[in-house]
Amino acid sequence: MKKTKKLSVILMLFFVSSLLTAATADVSAQFKPQRLDDRKAYRPTPKGFGMPIAKVIYPNGVDKGILRCQPGKMGILVNCVVKNMPLLLQTDPRLDSDVTDSGPNGCFDTSLVTVILTALANRTTTQPLKGRTKEFVEVPASKTAPKEVEQLSWYYRIGKQYWADEKDKNGKRIQPLYLSEAHADLGGKIKEPCDPYTWADCKDATSQFGHTFYKYADGNENWTNEYITKKMRDGYAVLIAYERFKPSIVVEKGRKFVKFVPAGLHKVVFSGYQLGHKYPLLINDVGSGQQFRVRLGTDLFVRKFAPGNSATAETVGETDFRYPTHIKTPTFMEYEGMANGINDQVQFIVHIDAIKLN
Repeated sequence: MKKTKKLSVILMLFFVSSLLTAATADVSAQFKPQRLDDRKAYRPTPKGFGMPIAKVIYPNGVDKGILRCQPGKMGILVNCVVKNMPLLLQTDPRLDSDVTDSGPNGCFDTSLVTVILTALANRTTTQPLKGRTKEFVEVPASKTAPKEVEQLSWYYRIGKQYWADEKDKNGKRIQPLYLSEAHADLGGKIKEPCDPYTWADCKDATSQFGHTFYKYADGNENWTNEYITKKMRDGYAVLIAYERFKPSIVVEKGRKFVKFVPAGLHKVVFSGYQLGHKYPLLINDVGSGQQFRVRLGTDLFVRKFAPGNSATAETVGETDFRYPTHIKTPTFMEYEGMANGINDQVQFIVHIDAIKLN
């Protein structure tokens, strides 16, 4: 199988999750993102997780690209939020009744809706839209739900058509609306040799109207707080996928190390940054419909670990970690307030998607 096809399959796995009902089975048994037959691991953010904050706004801020910033000393823009970004909830009770079953596992769909709407709202070109992106943008509000929630219902509905193997008027199987298609619906010629209207066929898509990309963690990335901040400054709306793990100390053949047990997958959207904060990145967590402060890091050795359910933490060195074989980067996302206890959840980064429209 070609590399591009593998990446397409992996991304499609994340979309599949949106179309399934909430899982009741135990998903701790060796989940791997590459497996297409284990879709029960997609779970929204648990209730009470993290320290949600009031949505950050800077009503008198300075606009710079897609950002609205609070001026700092000497005019340095250290606190910024992404303009025109909706704060969506994947299980919003106002969803249309025919798609409510898509919500419990709809983090990828909801994150994609968030970044597509954000990119379209912040573009400066007056180039008219066409195709399904035009249809998506023109979805109206209803008597019971605002426009963006009805747009999420529309997106879920397209997904159901895909899994029912429905065809469009040209006899082609209906596919989810992805970033590259929204980009191509501005009418520019995509420079890369790929089809922007085929789900995840374009790892990169570039035209005079913008750029979209996705990248699956392969061990060569350098995903840091600074990397994400720069992407937002460069005009990208970015979403990120992570896999949750429950860590604990185990001893095998006389050697002590930290082992990780899978606990579910999730996707969230970066919505700004506050550079002076210990947790400098803001996210819109579609699993809870709330905003959080987070950071990206690789310094797990500073956390507290213990065997099983022990209440006594033990010393762990930088090399005393047995990472899951399918996790290709030690980079994890940490929510503010969720790394102070013993054996607190670890969220390793899986992949990134981003869209920039001029």
